[in-house]
Amino acid sequence: MLKRTAVLGTIAVGVHAVIVFLHGQAHGDLGVELNRFQQVFAGVVIVVTSLVAAALLWSRYQSIGCHLPIEKDGGGSCNAHSAPELRRTPYK
Repeated sequence: MLKRTAVLGTIAVGVHAVIVFLHGQAHGDLGVELNRFQQVFAGVVIVVTSLVAAALLWSRYQSIGCHLPIEKDGGGSCNAHSAPELRRTPYK
């Protein structure tokens, strides 16, 4: 069971990485550039924590690896909903 969780979690991180890459490409295609803080935030919170979670899935800290993406995505969602740029958009 533990190895199955690690394999499925690692696959999920790989799929997540592809989606993050395509999302970044869409930002570039639409001319939506990120400032330095947003680039660092995306790099650390979105990419690095996913890789750390995948690594933890293969260690004795597997439970932390399972919970880390949930906590990370919750924090990212809170940041996205409080972003001033989103409050000014005409699409809301």
